[in-house]
Amino acid sequence: GITDGVQPDAYNTYRQGRDSACADIVIATQKPDGEHAVMLSLRKPNVCFGNTWWIYGGAILSYASITEFIAERAQKECGVPVEPRAFLGVYRTCAADHIGSTLQPCYSGFAPYEALNRKTTDDGHGAIALFTLADLEQIPVAQQHWYPMRVSRLVLESLR
Repeated sequence: GITDGVQPDAYNTYRQGRDSACADIVIATQKPDGEHAVMLSLRKPNVCFGNTWWIYGGAILSYASITEFIAERAQKECGVPVEPRAFLGVYRTCAADHIGSTLQPCYSGFAPYEALNRKTTDDGHGAIALFTLADLEQIPVAQQHWYPMRVSRLVLESLR
């Protein structure tokens, strides 16, 4: 679930006044026409950053390898196996619709286009779509957040 088995009231009490840590991964692919794209999902309204296009990841489990965790978590969220290839940096986000701020180490990974046939969604994600650099510019402002837009652009620009 969204709080990984921790009761929501305990989770929210803990989050007040503390940063949490979530690891994320930008999943890139190459479309049959040769153009590169990233896979994003539209977050459901009941989760933080609801109704925005987002990358994959979540709260890092204690004592877990971050790269192993993010590969497993991404596959759980979207059904596509991916391995982290490059570290993009650490970002800090605040969700207007939830408590607290989050430190987010972010990685990039690459999935073969054929692997995207396995894509599925979990309880926090709705639609899944591929976005090229030009497509990112077409996302309605209300469905954008600076963080996934920035790291998606960084990955796509590096693949040019």
